[in-house]
Amino acid sequence: MTSSTASQRPLNHLRHGAVSWAAVSGVIVGGLVAGVLLERFVGLPRRDAGGSVAAAALPAEVSASAALTPEQVVRAQMACLAKVGDPAHPQALAECYAHASPANRSVIGTLEQFGELLHEAPYDVLLRQQLTMVGTPVVRGDSATLLVSVLDDTRKLTVFRFQLARQHDDPFAGRWMTNAVTLEAQTAPTAAPEPTFTAAR
Repeated sequence: MTSSTASQRPLNHLRHGAVSWAAVSGVIVGGLVAGVLLERFVGLPRRDAGGSVAAAALPAEVSASAALTPEQVVRAQMACLAKVGDPAHPQALAECYAHASPANRSVIGTLEQFGELLHEAPYDVLLRQQLTMVGTPVVRGDSATLLVSVLDDTRKLTVFRFQLARQHDDPFAGRWMTNAVTLEAQTAPTAAPEPTFTAAR
């Protein structure tokens, strides 16, 4: 995330390259066995077609509440990302950005740059969520990590690792905030299954 070019400015230390479905399945199954993935799927609203990301002013940091757990922070961010581009939620991008830690903001840049980054692969899938599974965080002291699996509108499955840290300095002291989001695994898009019909006997 230190590159000056947008295409090389990931949400932190991106590991590029698609992997096989078996590899992704291994990540998910392994996570389930290890107890690091959540036990349920969470459907999120689709992104409305058309319209670019508005360069909205950053609202008050009320959404980055000190009361939120690491899982709640990530769920809040995923919900906001699913609403980006929806005219009914013009502050969705800014609300997601409000959960980014100061260290993360110093790398991803301004709110406007964050919006641009989300339109680049692989992070563009976060704006096209069809089905999302948020993992149970592994917390060690003031650090937490968890996996998020996203199925997008092309039936591509992408797994991200969220890294969070509890902040010590004002004005965010005590809050869990996202330090980095890295790509763990990704499948190629798959075609929807063809409908089958059985003749009545």
